[in-house]
Amino acid sequence: MRTTNLGLARTIAAHLTHESERMMRRENGEMLSAEQTKAMLTSVARAHLAKLDRVAALEIADGVTAGEGKRSDLVMAWVKRLQAARGLKWTPEIGPNVKV
Repeated sequence: MRTTNLGLARTIAAHLTHESERMMRRENGEMLSAEQTKAMLTSVARAHLAKLDRVAALEIADGVTAGEGKRSDLVMAWVKRLQAARGLKWTPEIGPNVKV
């Protein structure tokens, strides 16, 4: 993945895993060659890195600090974990005693 940033590596790995699982579930059962698979996963990783760069640029333009961005990423990661555990229709409940 060519990064020393653990958080970034985890994000890219999750997207690569998703894409590789999608490839494995192809309806026609046709297998991709190693070259095709590598090209597809490389494309996914590059596209996701470009997306992360765009998000970072927007956050900087909006005055979001690096710490605020990391906190937001952490919150979204927990939401996604909870959705994975409880189903996609689950939504967080924010009550009067919850700090956001």
